[in-house]
Amino acid sequence: MKCKKPAGFIISIACIFVMLFSMAGCKAVDTSNPKDAIEESAYSYKAVELSTAMALQNFSSPCINSKGEIAVFDEEKEKILVLDKKGALLREIPDIFKGGMSLAYGTGDKLYALLQYYKRNSSEVTGMITELVIYDEQGQKSGDKIEKEARGDAESFKGKFITKMMPDKKGNLYVRKSDGTVEVLDKSLNSIKTWDRVKYSDFAVDEKDNLILLQRNTGGKIYIQKFDVKNDKAIWEKELSTGLYILQQKLRQTIRPARWSHFQL
Repeated sequence: MKCKKPAGFIISIACIFVMLFSMAGCKAVDTSNPKDAIEESAYSYKAVELSTAMALQNFSSPCINSKGEIAVFDEEKEKILVLDKKGALLREIPDIFKGGMSLAYGTGDKLYALLQYYKRNSSEVTGMITELVIYDEQGQKSGDKIEKEARGDAESFKGKFITKMMPDKKGNLYVRKSDGTVEVLDKSLNSIKTWDRVKYSDFAVDEKDNLILLQRNTGGKIYIQKFDVKNDKAIWEKELSTGLYILQQKLRQTIRPARWSHFQL
């Protein structure tokens, strides 16, 4: 059942950017399989802005499901909100989350909520807790909460907080950390594989669970790379124009933090 919108809680949803572009400068990888040939189709990049002009001022990690519904984390209420295509409030998940949140929809429109926060002994940081909760389409918990603790002080966790998360069809989680590392976590939040050769500015997972990485090398060139994670091999690599990268960064600044992006590649 739909919830009534509280007074002053009107969210205007504006599509600020829908762009189709073809990328030149392809580099083929060594492969004899024609299915692994470089794809020449256009790429679609979509960004959705949730207006902060109304009552909802502090939010993060918006993500979109197959119905066009948008989940966001309200940092003031410390709750997850689900909005319809027009910005009306559909439901408010009652659980309280205190920490850094990453949201993403997975198979069957299940909503994945990944929370991170420091564990403290008085004022001293003694560890970092990562929690995963999965919700069904009605906003009910799907299974038990999964929790993982890493021990250390605040200095040891610099660059280790997750800024973006996407699940694959198996329920594994692809995450980007603030130091630019991209990592795959299993359902128990154990690390399976890490990409840390360079600092990656963004990533996406396509419909076949291939990994797409965006990175800028030391020479200033920007590349997008596609990897077959299962077979641990590159499929293709393409160079992007600087203008496109700068435009992406400007769009990124309209919504904080960098977790807003919704790729279709």
